[in-house]
Amino acid sequence: MYAKHVVSLAVLTTLTLACGGPVMAEEADSIEALHGGACPIEPVLISGLRSPESAYFHAPSRSWFLSMRAGDPQLFQGPGWLTRVDQRGRVLDEVFVDGLAYPTGVTGTAQHLFVADLDRIRVVDIRRRAIVDEIPVEGALFINDVELRGQVLYASDSIRGVVYEIRLGRAPEVLASPAFFGPNGLEAWRGKLYVGNTGPFEDFAVESTLLEYDVTTDVARALPGVSGKFDGLVAVGRSLWVTDFRGRLLEVDPATGVRRTVDLSTYGLVASADLGWDPICKTFGIPDLFAGQLLLLPKRSL
Repeated sequence: MYAKHVVSLAVLTTLTLACGGPVMAEEADSIEALHGGACPIEPVLISGLRSPESAYFHAPSRSWFLSMRAGDPQLFQGPGWLTRVDQRGRVLDEVFVDGLAYPTGVTGTAQHLFVADLDRIRVVDIRRRAIVDEIPVEGALFINDVELRGQVLYASDSIRGVVYEIRLGRAPEVLASPAFFGPNGLEAWRGKLYVGNTGPFEDFAVESTLLEYDVTTDVARALPGVSGKFDGLVAVGRSLWVTDFRGRLLEVDPATGVRRTVDLSTYGLVASADLGWDPICKTFGIPDLFAGQLLLLPKRSL
């Protein structure tokens, strides 16, 4: 059994962010490192997946981790697991790790993945391909996305309408703002926490906002002229890139608003969920929750 109390956060003390890190020798037996020629040149659409919700790129292994569920994605049904895909879209491990209930957002470090799973965050040891710990969040209803910066883990709860701040050795702190309306995608960038609001799940016509949130002052600012049913959120260069669940990808300047909008239906996507970014291939990974697909979209192809 894993520890079910605050000290479970001790796993954060020995970890470093995965971005750009080398493959460690002890990972060699369980994680395939891909090298030259792995990057897609044109968009690649992978089909036949089971309700993929989040795509997280793990730089040390040069692979994508997808959160998957077997049940109806609109009814919060599991069971769930993680699937691993390489940079070209080949499925390396259909079930990399199982034992999850209803996994959504994924983030990680060189050695571990943190997976949102309803009312808790599961910690996966990548080398061992196993759940080794968990962080229960008291009062959580639906943890949707997770964002790790240093030793601080942020988690959005789309139903409760709050964001949790989880620090080493402390119980999760609840960040509540009247501006949170179905908070979903998270991105810590330039000293602020950006929050993509989905709004009500049951009404696709009701749009919401993309927020710039100051954790220190508890002040939220809606980015000008940006509205949608937002899901995933990543910072690339000087822009934020955010998926609208209804099949759109928006490039956003936090100061001036939308720079451009990409119609993802032209690539065959139906429900664009929590995207990730591969900084090696400069490629977005965009899961399609309803159609069971993953789009690998090179930025230069846009």
